[in-house]
Order: sequence, then C-alpha cells, then structure tokens
Amino acid sequence: MKNIKKYLSVVAVLMLVITACDKVKDLPYYGNGTAPALSSSVTSVVLVPADSILDKATFNWTNPMFETDSATYKYVLEVDTSSAFVAPKNFTVSGLRNLSLKGRDFNNMLVNWGVPFGTAKELSIRLKASYANNNDMKLSNVVKVTVTPVALPFNFTSTTYGTFLPTIGNRNTEAASLSWGKPDYGTARIKYELQYDSATKNFANPKLIPIGDEVWTYSMTFLTANIMAQNSGVANGATGTVDARIKATVIGTGQVSYSTTRQFSIRPTSMVLYLWVAGDYQKFPPYAANLPAGNTWGWDPASAPKIASTDGVNYDGYIYVPAGGSGEFKLTSQADWNGTNYGSGGAGLISATGGNLNWPAGTYFRVQVNTQALTWSATPITTWGVIGDGTPGQWNTSTPLTFNTTTLLWTGSVTFNAGNFKFRANNGWDINLGGLQSAMNYGGDNIPVTLTGARTVTLDLRNAPNYTYTVL
Repeated sequence: MKNIKKYLSVVAVLMLVITACDKVKDLPYYGNGTAPALSSSVTSVVLVPADSILDKATFNWTNPMFETDSATYKYVLEVDTSSAFVAPKNFTVSGLRNLSLKGRDFNNMLVNWGVPFGTAKELSIRLKASYANNNDMKLSNVVKVTVTPVALPFNFTSTTYGTFLPTIGNRNTEAASLSWGKPDYGTARIKYELQYDSATKNFANPKLIPIGDEVWTYSMTFLTANIMAQNSGVANGATGTVDARIKATVIGTGQVSYSTTRQFSIRPTSMVLYLWVAGDYQKFPPYAANLPAGNTWGWDPASAPKIASTDGVNYDGYIYVPAGGSGEFKLTSQADWNGTNYGSGGAGLISATGGNLNWPAGTYFRVQVNTQALTWSATPITTWGVIGDGTPGQWNTSTPLTFNTTTLLWTGSVTFNAGNFKFRANNGWDINLGGLQSAMNYGGDNIPVTLTGARTVTLDLRNAPNYTYTVL
C-alpha cells in the first residue's frame, strides 16, 4: 500500500509540471500566391563583341502576392533552347521584380549549347516565383527571345616578327615566343592551333600547327618558321611574308573564333632532316656488314637506314626488314642514342618515352612519321611496277619490278614504246612516283619515254627523299 501511494505522488507531480508549461504556439499560415506575368524588353538580340558587358535584355514580372515581406521573395529566371526546359540556365534574384542579362550571359549560354556563331537561336524564358524556402512555387508564362551569338576576337602577339633566317644549326632554337588572350566564353574549354598562310591569300588555304588545350603561349622555333614559309609558297633563299593567327575551337561543341592576324618575315632554306630506324633487324644481311666490329645484335643508329623530311615534320622512306629477329625497332633523331628517341605511344603513335615499336607483317615497308602529331605508319610494299601508255600494260596493268635483297634496288626488264610512264606500288595508285629522274615525287608528272625497246629499269628508293630511277 505504501509503494502505491509513492507512485501516485510522482504522477501527480509530473502532471503539475506539464500543466505549468507554456502552450506551444501555432505555426504561421501563409496563403497561396499568384502566377507572375513575365515580359521582356526585346524579342531579338544580334550580339556583337562590344556587347559583352552591356545589358541586352531586361525581364520584368508582376507581383506574385505572397503573404510575407516581398523583399524575401525568391525568383529564378530559366532560359533554355526548348520550351520543355530540360536543362535550363538559371539566374536567381531575391526581392527584385526585374533582371537584366548581359551580352556575355547570352553568348556563353549559346556557346555551351553548341549554337554556331552567327546563327539565330530562339530561346524560351520563364520565371519561377516562390517563398524564400521554395514553397508555393509559381510558374510564369513563357516568353521568346531570338539571340544570335558572336565569335569574340582576341589579341595575338609575338616577341619578334622577323626577318627570321632558319638554318639547320638553329632549327631547334626559339625564333619567337607567341602569346594570346583567351576569348571569354565562360567555363568553356578551348583548343588552340596556329593557323598560317601566304600574306597574299587571306587564309584561303591555311595550314595548321597544333598547340594544345587551354594554353596561351607557344615557342616558335626557326624550324617551325621555315616550315611555315615553305608551306606558304616562299622560295628557299627568298624573303617572304606569312600571315598567322590563332584558331580557337570550343572543345565539345566546335565553335571557332580567331585572333588578330600578325605577319612574319621569313627567309626559308632547304633543310633535310632524318630519323634513323634502328632495330635488331640490322644483325641480318645486308645490314650486318655495316655494324661496328663485335656488334652481333644490331640496334646501331649510325649504320641504320634513314627516313627523311624536307619540312622537319613529315618523314618518309623505305625500309627492308629481313625475316627473323624480334621485329622491334626505334626511331632516333641523331645517328646515336643521345638525341630524341621515339618508341611506341600506342597504336599508330610514337612517344619520346615509349617502348620499342614493332614492324607489322611483311618485309619491305614505306615508313611515314609525323613528329608534330606523333603518328607513324609502316605500309607493306609487295611490289613496284612501271605503268603508262609507253609500257606493255598501258595505263591498265603494271609491268612488275623485282626487289634485290642485297642491293635493295627494284629492277626489271620493260619493253618501251613512245609515250609516258610512272612508277606505282602494290598495283594501285595510292603510292606512285613521277617527275624528274633525279628527284621524283609522289603523284609527280608523267615521265616521257626517251629510250624505246627492251630496257632495264632500276628504281632506287634507298636515299630518301631523293628517289631516283635509271632506264638503260
């Protein structure tokens, strides 16, 4: 009985405490607002570069009449290329009932959406109005504004503009340091290339030198200057002017804009450069006889076959690879291992830090390397032949030549008649040589027949880039 009384006393005390507490106040109740009416100060905008920091459109809307202080109202202006507003760009303000968008706001949105410069695009725009905590969201009507984006020019400068005098000795020395500003397309990432052409052509047929993504400087060597002049039609030994500018491409969407144009004065020169093709195939005939005494493993750049370049970038040549061995090789920039040595950078790629390259199936190859793009290929050559209206097969069928694995020459007997001929590989026209006897070139002119009757033809591809032939 005594314990029951104790428990009753505790309960009574608790009841007194509970009744003594303040009563919880009711939460405030706010009524529903109304959908705002949205309007725009313009229906179309054609942007120009000077518009970047200027207000180009002002959007106003009516009061949604929420039951709190209007200074706390939250407004989100949504802009999209579709009235479905799948992935809109948002602009948020509080309290105000207007919002202005600048030229760069529009331009950066259109760049992000991949709209080409100069192309008009209709945008859908609406307003979301709500309490500060996003409650009672109200949507406005949709207004349409057509906007045309603009490519932004940017400045391009150089520490010097010439006259540049390239030589083999200074080819790897910096001739000028180039720099440029980044066109302001918001968060877009940009790829840059150096574009150049003859000063008389207004970039009608420009050449490109890759630079990279999100970089704003480039060291132009004398070799690069030499290539630019030669590719722009400036004769070796003559001084010419080359126009250059930076091409900026938005990564992922592809819009292109250009820097200001600068002119360089350059006097190019003939500059034949080589890559030595060193590998274990050198331990087999006919190369083994040229190895240093005691070398039984090959891999000797000094005695290796070479491929050549007349522009310092594109290398070409022909290599015979005897059967046997590992099929591994590397490309060296000097007749030793002390310069830049190229190995594998992956399928079809070279790298200055890569492992050994590997020959594909075959024994005789046309090897091509681009040291700017860091690409390479080895095209198997199964035959060279003579074709033309001065040959037995006319322009339909090649008369084959035979490869000599000791002399590395292609020879054959051809019965000529009056007319013309050319050399082609693999019974196709992908690889063909014509032009002067002492300096043939790919896709060169037809060669007139000067000696008729049965003749011995010899094609010599050993000394790139000087591909020659004889008819005896």
